Amino acid sequence: MEDKRESGTSAMALTSGAVLLLVAAMAALIPAEVSAAARGAVVAVPLGGGVEREAAVIGQAIEDAVVRGRHLEMVDLAWHADGRTAERRGERLEQGKEVLGYAKEAYETNDFAGAMSLLEEAISVLEQADLVRDMEYLLEAHSLRALTAYYRGDTLEAGEAVARLFSLSPAYVFEGSRFPSQFREMADEVRREVQAEASMTIEVLMGPLPARVFVNGVYRGIAPLEVDGLSPAEHYVTVRALGYRSIQEQRFARPGALLRLEPETSSDGDVLGEMLEEARERMRSGVVAEPGAAIARWAFLDEVLVVGVRPEEDRRRVTMVRVAEDGHVLASTQEVVEVDDPAGVADVAAAAVRLYRDDIPRGPEGRPIRAVVRVAPLVDHSRAGFIIGGAGIAAGLGGVAVGLHARSTALRAKELPQRHQEEIQPIVGRARRSALVADILFASALVAITAGSYLAAPALTEALGSGDELDRFSVAPAPLPGGAVVTVGGEF
Repeated sequence: MEDKRESGTSAMALTSGAVLLLVAAMAALIPAEVSAAARGAVVAVPLGGGVEREAAVIGQAIEDAVVRGRHLEMVDLAWHADGRTAERRGERLEQGKEVLGYAKEAYETNDFAGAMSLLEEAISVLEQADLVRDMEYLLEAHSLRALTAYYRGDTLEAGEAVARLFSLSPAYVFEGSRFPSQFREMADEVRREVQAEASMTIEVLMGPLPARVFVNGVYRGIAPLEVDGLSPAEHYVTVRALGYRSIQEQRFARPGALLRLEPETSSDGDVLGEMLEEARERMRSGVVAEPGAAIARWAFLDEVLVVGVRPEEDRRRVTMVRVAEDGHVLASTQEVVEVDDPAGVADVAAAAVRLYRDDIPRGPEGRPIRAVVRVAPLVDHSRAGFIIGGAGIAAGLGGVAVGLHARSTALRAKELPQRHQEEIQPIVGRARRSALVADILFASALVAITAGSYLAAPALTEALGSGDELDRFSVAPAPLPGGAVVTVGGEF
């Protein structure tokens, strides 16, 4: 018996050990990002006049793509800069959730009159919360209000509550067993009626700012914007612009409805606005890491994706750089998009997502690499390069013409008899002067053609390419004791 007990104990120990090994192996296979996603933000910076709205559109498209790819826990910098306003809305959310909890308790005890009163109070409070972040609680309150009215036997009020809910969220789904089949049938009929009337509009203007517009918590575009497809009812319009206080108002949708807002500043918004202006100025000279890191530290983020949009005639050059909070450049690339080209904006967003595949290695002892020298410079000098190169070619042709003239003049002097020195010397002098001018023109041509070729290199590379644009690559130098290391990343 003792041997059997010992065998059983050994078998149990082996089994426990195998289970622990299996758990450890599974834990090792789980990527670290699952447990703690990095916090980041997208900062779109216009690097020229007239591209402010385009920069906002591109920045929002990139943010949406990064969020869909679940690469980051995205932080809205406009909300972060709201200061006291965001804090106040957070307080309203907690108050509304508390009242909503009391309403649920009253509903569960069949105190429908008490539940209805509490739900109306909860809706009133939740309307003052940040509906971009917390719209779900307001929708839940409206859905429970409709169900409470239904069980009270007031089908008219229940239908009105459902219509209000669908005016805010046309695709709302009543989930759970608490909603009976007859209630769902009534709701489907109301939904069809609301959708049939969803032809109203609200035009949103935000001064000169290209602000983001959310209606009923859903992003709809960049102001100035006409939001269509709305039901004739009150809607919650939230407008956000980096460096300014978020504005949230109710507006009834109807033909010609206009919501004109004036930007409001805040202390935190002013700080963010100053950092954005510094980022704009420094990006124009090719410096990205330091202003990007400053924004990340201010917002308590792990990293920031800085997006610079530069106008180039009928296209826009978009520079994207991922910067860690200590200034290390994680990845960078450049893309070119045509004006008013939604497909091009989608390509830029896809290129931004690819930046999260691999990071540029850090320097020795984990030192951040802040200086990144790019193949395509932040400032496009290709046009000036063609002009300078053309001038160099013209100077070279001029040098050839003057040189040939000098040669013919020298030959004419050589053909004269040596006894006619008084005639030869002036001719030789003219030949020498012509030769000197030719040398100067040749030297100028060499300098101009070299400089022009350097400045026009990006455009020439694109024109002579196979048609498939290569991904830009980065060259990152880092100091070492007694030398240096150069890290090269990209596709060749």
